Amino acid sequence: MANKGAVTESVFPLPDGEGRILDVTSYILLWLATAVFLGYFFVGASLVPPIGTLNLFQAILVIVIAKIIVMAFFALNGVPGWKYGIPMVVQMRASFGTRGQAIPSLIRAVPALFWFGVQTWVGAQALNGISKELFGFDNTFVWFVVFQLVQTWIASRGFSSIKWFDVAGSIFIAVCMVYIMYRLISNYGAEMSKIMDAPGTYGWAFWGGVTTMLGIYSTLMLNVSDLVRYMPRKGVSKTRYTLAQLLGILPGALFMCMIGIISVSTTGQYDPIAIFVKEIPSLGLMVVMMLFIAAAQFTTNLVGNVVPPTMVLCDLFKVKWRTGAWITGILGLFTFPWLLLTANAFNLFVQIYSAFLGPILGVMLADFFLLRSQKYHLAELYNPRGFYSYCKGFNPAAFIAIIAGAVIATIKVEISWFLGLIPSAILYVILMKAWIVKKYPQSIPAEDQPEQEIIKAVQSVQASVPSP
Repeated sequence: MANKGAVTESVFPLPDGEGRILDVTSYILLWLATAVFLGYFFVGASLVPPIGTLNLFQAILVIVIAKIIVMAFFALNGVPGWKYGIPMVVQMRASFGTRGQAIPSLIRAVPALFWFGVQTWVGAQALNGISKELFGFDNTFVWFVVFQLVQTWIASRGFSSIKWFDVAGSIFIAVCMVYIMYRLISNYGAEMSKIMDAPGTYGWAFWGGVTTMLGIYSTLMLNVSDLVRYMPRKGVSKTRYTLAQLLGILPGALFMCMIGIISVSTTGQYDPIAIFVKEIPSLGLMVVMMLFIAAAQFTTNLVGNVVPPTMVLCDLFKVKWRTGAWITGILGLFTFPWLLLTANAFNLFVQIYSAFLGPILGVMLADFFLLRSQKYHLAELYNPRGFYSYCKGFNPAAFIAIIAGAVIATIKVEISWFLGLIPSAILYVILMKAWIVKKYPQSIPAEDQPEQEIIKAVQSVQASVPSP
């Protein structure tokens, strides 16, 4: 029999109440802890002059619109994870096949791995700033390696360690963000008139900004089930579940983008660490701010950038969570993050991979909501020869749909996410109904009983695991 750790820390489904350790408050704090993400800073910087063409109101509107859209897709694509306690790699089996899901899973995991390296490099710069000031030791690469190893050690201890570290760090991070915003407004508030009075535009630049902001979360939209599977269903209404998405992602993202908007438009500085150091009046506060930056990279990485590739490794290579986390950490050392640390490189990177992630999300949503009436035969998702295996484990309809969507998305890369999602969803439904379900018959459970499906799936998976 599989042990309890395998059930709670792997791709097995989580029964309601067993291992579901995130209440709504913890879930919101978990996202707040990820708010100090370098991407937000760059997005904010790219929206307004001297880089962008939007005024302050339009820039804020871009952020709010994007986050409302993100909330909606988080809530929708997280339903299977919340309902059945399954991670993304299992959820994708229904639409891409029991073997085919490896391809979109890797497309999701690779950007996470790169951002793991980027965030670690930013944290290493902060730690190096402290060591340089206090001890005269100046070597960012050494801190990069040390920081990566410490993060990996925490992640390897399981999701409960990730949860408690992020929840504890969220309060410290929130206080520091408010302080930094106060310092910037106090020192540069008068200079903000030039972005407030800018003519702005609601053309491609506006919607391109929305797409870039969506692109930051386009990866997390795919694997939100990896997190919401830890949220209990009992005692949590659909309304609370949905609002938790918005309350978790909007406040922190808005704060960090505003810091980028104000600092870049008034000082012309693109290095957030240099900006924070400049605004700190004493060595003691500087050390606190650098610890804030390092802690924020920790919390962001643990939730957004370690879980996806680790879960993919656990699924593809049948390794334990601890092993997968260490492999992720080691791979993160070879991501060369300093090459991505410019606003232009960041925006281009996000827009390119959004061309693929939008279509993947469209296929996943169309499959669950339009074809399966929000019900899975859960045990079949764990059966490599079940009816979710399609053609040798691959669903050709899904891959045709995402390729077509990605091609359409390249027509206008600034709004690639929007262009790819809807056509892929429509084409997938057409291909499934006209071709796949006729050749590979599908069925939907007659009754909606998720807990019974979970029990059957757990028993099926445990029976397939050799006794130690």
